[in-house]
Amino acid sequence: FPVTIWRCVSIGSSNLKLKNPNFYIDHILDERTFKRRIGFVFNENKEEIELDVVGGLVKSSTDYLSNFSRKSTNAYPIVLKIKELKVSEKMVNNKLINGESNINLDFYYLRDTSLVHLTAFQSKITFTRSFGEVNHYDYLIGRLLEKAVIYFDKWMSANYDKNILLVKSLKLNIKPDRRIVTGK
Repeated sequence: FPVTIWRCVSIGSSNLKLKNPNFYIDHILDERTFKRRIGFVFNENKEEIELDVVGGLVKSSTDYLSNFSRKSTNAYPIVLKIKELKVSEKMVNNKLINGESNINLDFYYLRDTSLVHLTAFQSKITFTRSFGEVNHYDYLIGRLLEKAVIYFDKWMSANYDKNILLVKSLKLNIKPDRRIVTGK
């Protein structure tokens, strides 16, 4: 059997502060087709290898995003569904590699026990690197996650008190209709 060579990367941490305190990331779901890896890249020896995240994508993403928001009883619990997160590379020549990193995810409001779809986010980062540079994947993945959370922070600020999907409860007062004429 051929031996699969792979590299694990850590997403790291971020100091980004969000403007909107009205939500927190409750949990993350990985809905990618291939959960075992996030892509194929080239190592220092110009061999194509699998790329994975240390501890798995859900745990690493949860740890990374836990710095952005704090759980609060008044805030909206948000669930992220990661539909795609991948890194791919192609050799340009013996010295350079072109690559791209993509993310596609959905944001849901966890209302009681059901998920309410709020919005979606897609982004791509393209890069060129030499064969000697192999330690930038953690930055790429972290940057994509940051861009997604910044987008949602702005979306939430614009929609917090306007979007019907964010209604937590509804109070309905029915007043008597005084125009009803009783029988004669």
